[in-house]
Formats: sequence, C-alpha cells, structure tokens
Amino acid sequence: METGSKWLAGKRQRPASASGASSPGSMTAVEVIARALKDAGVRRMYGVPGGGSVLDLIEAGRRAGIRFVLTAAEGAAAMMAATEAELTGVPGVCLTTLGPGAANAANGVAHAALDRAPILIVTDRYPAGLPGTVTRQRLDHPRLYAGLVKGSFTVGAPGAGAIVGRALRLARLAPRGPVHLDLPSDVAGRVSPPPRPPAPAPRPPAPSARAVQRARAWLARARRPLILAGLGLGTDAAAKALVGLAEDLQAPVLTTYKAKGVIPDAHPLAAGPLAGGTFEDRLIGRADLLLAVSGTVTLEAAILGTPMIISYRLGFLSWCVGRLLIHVRFIGLPNLVAGEGIVPELIQFQATPERMAAAASEILDSPERLARMRIALGEVRRRLGTPGATERAAREVLALLPAA
Repeated sequence: METGSKWLAGKRQRPASASGASSPGSMTAVEVIARALKDAGVRRMYGVPGGGSVLDLIEAGRRAGIRFVLTAAEGAAAMMAATEAELTGVPGVCLTTLGPGAANAANGVAHAALDRAPILIVTDRYPAGLPGTVTRQRLDHPRLYAGLVKGSFTVGAPGAGAIVGRALRLARLAPRGPVHLDLPSDVAGRVSPPPRPPAPAPRPPAPSARAVQRARAWLARARRPLILAGLGLGTDAAAKALVGLAEDLQAPVLTTYKAKGVIPDAHPLAAGPLAGGTFEDRLIGRADLLLAVSGTVTLEAAILGTPMIISYRLGFLSWCVGRLLIHVRFIGLPNLVAGEGIVPELIQFQATPERMAAAASEILDSPERLARMRIALGEVRRRLGTPGATERAAREVLALLPAA
C-alpha cells in the first residue's frame, strides 16, 4: 500500500514542461496565466514562494517579462500589490504558498478589500484527489478568504485562460476588490489553450440625460445640500469635479477617512472626515434629504430625523449568495427597527441614477410625505431609547454578579 508521504512526493513532482518553456505551438497553464497577466498590464508579482505551482508561475512570469518581488511576509506582499493597483489602475498580483502562507496573506487581502483595490491572490494548492491522511499545511483556501474576496476560483488546465480573464474582470468591476485563484500543483505544467485577448476594463453605465436633468432640478431646490464623499473619488478628474459641484451648490463636503484629500483641507467648504462627531451630526441633521448607503449612517440619520433614501449594491456573487441565504423584507436599519418600510430602499439592480432621482423627487415634491417620514423616524429614535446605553448595560451586568 502506498504511504501518504510517498504518494504526496510523487504527486508534487512538477511535469518537465512546467519548469522550462513549453513545446512549440503549445502553452502550459502557468504560461497562459502569465501571458494573460502581461496582456492586462501587470509588470510585477509580489510574494513569498514555497514551492509547487507558485514557483512555476514565477518562472513563467519571468519569461513573459513580469518581475517577481520577494517580500518579507505574505501580508506585506498583498498590501504592496494593492498599493500598486491603486497607483496604476492595473490589478496587482500576490503569490503565496499553501496553508500558512495563504493565511498570512489574509491581513493584506482584507486591506485590499477595505480599500477596494483590485488584486489577484494566487495560492499554491495540493493536487485533486489527495488522500485525507495528508494534512500538512492543508487548508481550505476558498473558505479562508470567503469574507474578504469578491470571488474564488480553482484553475484547471483546459480553462486557465478563461478563469484568469474572469478573475481580472471581476477584480476591476465596481466595487473593485481582491479575487482569489487556487492553482493546484499538478495543473501548472499541463497544456492549456492560449488566453483570449484581454477584455476592456468594465465601466459603470452612464446615467441617462433625463436622470441628470431630474437630479439637477431637485439639487437646485435643496436649501441645505450636503455632500458625503467616499472611495469612488480616487482620481484627479473625479476630485476636481467634486470641488466644482460643491462650489456650484455651496455645499459642505464630508469625506470618509480613505477619501480625505479629495477636497483640499483649506477649502472653505471642506468639513473634514466623517468620524461620528457633533459637528457632522449638525450638518446631516439640517440636510433636506440624505442619499445613504445602507449601514450605520442610516441609523445616525434616523436618530437625527433626516429624511433619506437607502441605496446599496453588492458584488454580483455576494448578491446571489445573499439572496439564497438571507430572507428579510428590509435591509435598512431604520426600516428594520420600525418593522415597516418608512424610507425607500433601492437595492442592487434598483440602485440606478434614474430610480434615485425619481425617488428623491417624489419625496421632495411632497411636504406631507416628508412630514410623515420625520414622524416615523422620531418613532425609530424612541424605540432605540435614550442616550446612555453603555452605562445601562454595565448596570445590568453588575446586577447579575454575585454580591461580594
């Protein structure tokens, strides 16, 4: 009977074509991946190699003109790939060995997810059919990265080009972010069809002229406009457009921490980063209407009694999984607390500029609806209770403790 170690040693041997150039007229899976990355504009790969398919990809990348940068740790490699992606717009690439190496990269992958940086995290993997007795450095990489990446794919030799093309497109599709590729060691050197020409970077659909006109109309009527600027304003052109819009509307601009700098700090309309302080509460509380991404900001606006429209979009894969596993009438916190739809929700494919403009017009054109919404938001605030929740919770805990 073949032992696990002997079986593993045999299966981990790389085919001869993996370590050198493939035969004329054919390409290996790693050569296909390297070519697809090169065609997409990738010039560097970062990582800590440990053997198997990652070494094969490094060599294929070298022949394709992609430089490998050795880093001190896998987390640093993912952060360097994310930084290059943010600076160049080209997806970054991070390589890790299997098991602990992939786990060490998780912090950097989380950084890329939070900063919406398009990167590919490529991990070595044991061959398919590995006996259950072989457990050394064996982790389920897709499950490890499930909450951090937009998608996770296992590369197969026949479809290596299609898979890496799909991963590159998904990483660049708004909202941008990390995508995981698991590359089995026995697949790296297998013959694979050449990659297809790279697809152009996906661009979000432009709003219709009618939607823009409607948005202009209700913005012109706003008495106290306020702009909350976030990660989507990462280019010089977008930042310049933001400043122009703020000056036209004479609207103060709050930014997320990542977006700090899109409007100069010395600009008279710059209101600083959004940090949950009293000053920004006053600004939000005075606004006519808030267009908010679902999250804690919607609850803050409800406490302040600010009418709002909730808009929320997920990555397509996350949306599909959520539809299968989560069954609720609402996702906005004010509606969940109220137990009914007191503010409009535009979710996923409904979150279009046209629908946002229409919903805003319906609310702003109806003083009665605005009044009803403010009353309902007041009820939400009442249900949440008075300030001092932390102190009340501490007293409840102390009451449960035995007397000294």
